[in-house]
Amino acid sequence: MQRIAPGSVDVQSIGDRLAPGLLAAKAPDPVAAMEDERRRVFDEASRRGFEAGQAQAAKLIEARIGAVESEWAEKYAARLQEVADAAAGLRALAEPIEAAIGPLLQDVEAVVIEAVYAAVLRLMAPLAADGTAIVTICRSVLAAYPVRPVVLRVSRNDVAGVAAAFAGADVAVEVDSGLAAGQCRLESGRGQYEDGLEQRLDALKNALLGCQQAPERMP
Repeated sequence: MQRIAPGSVDVQSIGDRLAPGLLAAKAPDPVAAMEDERRRVFDEASRRGFEAGQAQAAKLIEARIGAVESEWAEKYAARLQEVADAAAGLRALAEPIEAAIGPLLQDVEAVVIEAVYAAVLRLMAPLAADGTAIVTICRSVLAAYPVRPVVLRVSRNDVAGVAAAFAGADVAVEVDSGLAAGQCRLESGRGQYEDGLEQRLDALKNALLGCQQAPERMP
């Protein structure tokens, strides 16, 4: 057996041989691990708190909007009722006034109609006197019935002026003793038509009276 001399062999302890591996696989720092966990828990709590806060805020906003809408709906309904009450009061005040004014308005309308009719008569008087009115009436009648030849009958007082106005127009102007001044009668193969100043004034008067009575016929 060979004897090994002391000091010829490098003997290392087990601890020395395992030390590099132990250093490489260093155990985690418990303080750092606790800090990481604390941050994770804090972040999670913050996230949940933010979401909960948002939900709570949304509920508060919705509740506030509903309260405002209800408040304005009540105010609007109350205002509408005030307006309706005021309108009813005005109608109640207006009814007796309208009842009192109605007859007055009718009297005023009657006076106006009489004034208009009298003014027309004053305007037509000189035209009737100089023969202008009957010539104008005959011209409108001939324009309305363009059939030719025709016979145009007028009063003895109007025959000269009418004959001169329509000379050469294929219109025979003759005297009709049954016609008053300002009247004419057109005769043709299709029949006859009569018109005159008096008829036109009557038509004007009836039209004015119709304007007065029309509102009474309205529902």
